[in-house]
Amino acid sequence: MRIGPSTRWMYASGLYLLNEQEKILRAVKTSSVEIILDAWEGARINSLRNGKAFDVAGLSYRSLHLPGLVYTLETKDHVATARQLVDSHRMDTVLIHPTKVNGDYPVDFYEELVSNGVPLAIENMDKNKDSGFDINELEGLVKSIDLGFVLDVQHAYEHDITMQYANDLFEVSIHHLLHLHVSGETANSNHSLVHKSRNAMEFLKKELGR
Repeated sequence: MRIGPSTRWMYASGLYLLNEQEKILRAVKTSSVEIILDAWEGARINSLRNGKAFDVAGLSYRSLHLPGLVYTLETKDHVATARQLVDSHRMDTVLIHPTKVNGDYPVDFYEELVSNGVPLAIENMDKNKDSGFDINELEGLVKSIDLGFVLDVQHAYEHDITMQYANDLFEVSIHHLLHLHVSGETANSNHSLVHKSRNAMEFLKKELGR
């Protein structure tokens, strides 16, 4: 089993520089990582693009979480950036939030990424989003475009604390499932580290069938 952190929690802890994040990951000897990018432009993505900020070559699983679409940029610019990051860092998975635009998912954008060799995946969204959680819609996207899928356990829990919804998501995406996002919630956050969350045992009980 490959286990690794997302760099999201590092931003919450005040660690913003990618090379500082890498030092933490090397220190804990993780085998996997998901690098979070919060913008398509700026110093952070530029430093990752030129390969100087974050050397992930020695890790066995490498995931890149892209920002949402920026409509001042053309699709080709998004695609070119994603393709460059995949090539320079040998990313196994490139994740993006499935968010509707004017009532529809940007299917053309997903297809363009996939046709350009980007190993694209989507994840189920939390209860605060207005799209990206309907099982039929997610299943349709994954199967029609041949996308990967990332099951976010906490997001699923927010929609159904019995975890039946999570199980249904797992069943429809099993042949496309790439990895899990495992976090939890506290009174103030729905993106808590698991060991600090108040609902970690609920996930464990479900997995153990108790």
